[in-house]
Amino acid sequence: MTLKALPIGESDFPGIVKKNALYVDKTQQIYRIITGSKPNFLSRPRRFGKSLLVSTMEQIFLGNKELFKGLWIYDKIDWQPRPVIRLSMTEIDYKNQDLEKSLCRYLDDLGKKNQVSLQKDTSKEKFAELIKTLSTERNVAILIDEYDKPIIDFIEDFKKAETNRDTLRNFYGALKDGVVDSHVHFLFITGISKFSKTSIFSELNNPRDLTIDPLGLDLCGVTQEELERDFAAYIEKIAFDLGLQKKTLLRELKRWYNGYSWDGKTFVYNPFSLLNFFSKGEFGNFWFASGTPTLLLKVIKKQNIDIEKVHTAKWSSRSFDKFTLKHLDFKHLLFQTGYLTIKKKTLKIGRPTYFLGYPNQEVEESFTQNLIELKSHLPDSTVDEALIFIEDALKENDMDSFIEQLKILFSDIAYQLHPKINKKEPTAEDEAKLFKAWEGYFHSIIYLVIKFLGIHIDVEMSKHQGRVDAKIEVEDYLYIMEFKLDASAEKAINQIAEQKYADAFKNTSKQIVLVGISFSSKEYNVKDWEVQVLK
Repeated sequence: MTLKALPIGESDFPGIVKKNALYVDKTQQIYRIITGSKPNFLSRPRRFGKSLLVSTMEQIFLGNKELFKGLWIYDKIDWQPRPVIRLSMTEIDYKNQDLEKSLCRYLDDLGKKNQVSLQKDTSKEKFAELIKTLSTERNVAILIDEYDKPIIDFIEDFKKAETNRDTLRNFYGALKDGVVDSHVHFLFITGISKFSKTSIFSELNNPRDLTIDPLGLDLCGVTQEELERDFAAYIEKIAFDLGLQKKTLLRELKRWYNGYSWDGKTFVYNPFSLLNFFSKGEFGNFWFASGTPTLLLKVIKKQNIDIEKVHTAKWSSRSFDKFTLKHLDFKHLLFQTGYLTIKKKTLKIGRPTYFLGYPNQEVEESFTQNLIELKSHLPDSTVDEALIFIEDALKENDMDSFIEQLKILFSDIAYQLHPKINKKEPTAEDEAKLFKAWEGYFHSIIYLVIKFLGIHIDVEMSKHQGRVDAKIEVEDYLYIMEFKLDASAEKAINQIAEQKYADAFKNTSKQIVLVGISFSSKEYNVKDWEVQVLK
C-alpha cells in the first residue's frame, strides 16, 4: 500500500488535497452541520483539527467541488458558490497592539481581499458593513476560528483578559439576530473554552452548542473506524518495523492516544498525536509536548489542589457552563484544555451525570511528570533518573534504594515551596493546618512518582479499623505503607500491625511487605524507615 504524506501541523484543506496528503474524510459529519441550524458553536482542545474543519467548510461554501473528489460530500450538495467571511483570531496581532485596532486592520484587509473598501470606524461597524456588503446576491457564510484566543492567551492576566473579552463582546455584537437572519446563510464558531461563550455571544439567538451534542461528537478527532481505514498502510508498516502483531499495535495506540469523548460512548484519537506517531514510528508524548501547561501548574500551586484527586470529577450538565474568568475552577480548566474528558455518562430522571478522567496514557503520564517536577522543583534529568531507580527498587523489594531515591527527590526542594505559616504568632488552628499541609506535601510526591511509573497505587484506603496510607502492587510484591510526620517509623509499622491492615490481602499470591516511613518537617525529608516482610 502507498504511504500518503502526513499533514503534521497543516490546517489548510486545499494544500492537503493538492499534496495528496492523508485526509480523514469528515465531510459526512460536516454535511449534517451545514444543513442544520444557522448559529453553531464547537469547543475542542488545541491541535484537535478545528482549523482544518473550518478550512474544509470554507471550500465547500466557495463551491470548490473538485477539491472533494473521492470524498463523501462530492455528489451530495449543490456546489453553487457563496461569499465566505473566515475570521481566524490566530492571525490577529493583539499581543503587540490594542485588540480593537488589530481587529479593524484585520477587517480592512479582509475587505480588500473581497474587493470591498470599508468606511466605518469601529471593528463592530466594519464587521457588520462587510457582512451586508458581501451578502447582496447570496447570503454569506461566516466561519470564526479560535474565537477566544485573545482571552486564553492572557488568562493569567485577569484585567487584560477581561478587557479583551469586552472588546470581543462588542465586536461579535455585529452578529445580532437581525444581521444573522437577514444576511447570514451559515455561522460556525470554534474555540477552546466555553467560559466566555454566553457573555460574548449573548445577542445570538441560542447558538447550537456542539461541544457535547451528538452531531459534534466525531466532528474532530479520529474514530477507531477512521484510524483502521485511513491509516491502514501506516499501521502495517509500523507493526512490521516494531515487530508487533497488528492487534497489539492497535491496542497500544488506543491506550496511548484514544480516549477523548464528549458523551462517554463515542471515543476519538488525538489527530496530532497519531500523525506524529506514524511519522516517527515510536510512542511519545507529542500533543502534551507541543504546549507546556504552565497555567495549569501555576493554578495547582496557587490553589493547593489535591493532586491525588485531580484526574476525577463528577458533573451535572449544568457544570459545563459554569466556567468564568473571575472564578477559574481548576477541573473546568482541565476539561476545556483537554487534560480531562468524559469517560462515562449515566442517565437518571432529570439531568445526566458525567464522570471525567484522563483521556489516555499520553496525557496522564506527561501531566504527572510535570506535577512531580513542580512539586520537587528538580530538573527533568534528576527526576527521570530517580524514577528509573524507584521502579527497579519496587520490583526487586529493595527498600533501601527506594528510600534513597525519595531522599534525592526531596533534597533540593526550593525553600519557597515548603508549607509554612506567614504569621509571627500562629494559632493552634494555624499549626494544625501547617501539619496537614506537610503531610499532604510528602504524600503527594510519593503518589505522583508511583502513578507516573504506571505502578498500581491506592491511597487513603478505608479499612474497618483505619485508613491505609498507600497500597502499592508490582508483579511479585504488595507493599502496605504508612507515613508519619515528625513521628517514628516504628510507630508507623506498629500501626499497620495493630490495625491489621494486611489482613484484607491474605489471599494474594504476592509477598506482602510492610513499610513505615517517617518524614521530618524540619529536615524537609525522610527521617527514618522500617520494613517488615510477612511470611
